[in-house]
Amino acid sequence: MKRLTLFVSLLALAALACATAAPSPTPDIHVVETIAAGTLAALAPTQAPPTFTSVPTPLPPTQTPFPTLPPPASGPTRIQFAQGAVSAVVTGNVTFPNRPQYILYAFKGQRITVVVSSNSNTVGFSLVGVTDGQPYKRLENESRTFETILPLTQDYLISVAIPDGSDNYTLTVTIIWP
Repeated sequence: MKRLTLFVSLLALAALACATAAPSPTPDIHVVETIAAGTLAALAPTQAPPTFTSVPTPLPPTQTPFPTLPPPASGPTRIQFAQGAVSAVVTGNVTFPNRPQYILYAFKGQRITVVVSSNSNTVGFSLVGVTDGQPYKRLENESRTFETILPLTQDYLISVAIPDGSDNYTLTVTIIWP
């Protein structure tokens, strides 16, 4: 763009100089083309343009009342649905800072509903896609119920957590075709 602007400016200056000078014969168009080509060649870069590589910028950590913990050594418990069933119920106990984890497989386009209940009403959960790493519900979202249409066929990880203390919970997962 700079070269084009410079070329147009030079052309305008040349035209202005020709208009103010004494009348002279009209130059051959080929001479003007040769001069313009020489000017552009002089302005052309003598080295290849730089190559840019993207450097991923790490995102700042999100503030959360729950500490970030590695997954348990035993791995998440797989939720299996009985033949023909659309819901599965899991009960357990969670003690801060531990996070029991459950994994289930679901298809793109299915509707998932996850509900957690506890005596203290402080037990929460998160839902994350295993393949895409996308958090569909975060622990910071204190809702005890979550429903969405799943965007991918993949495993989904549910982590159960409590901000402090300990409590029993019931986790109900329903998956249907809408």
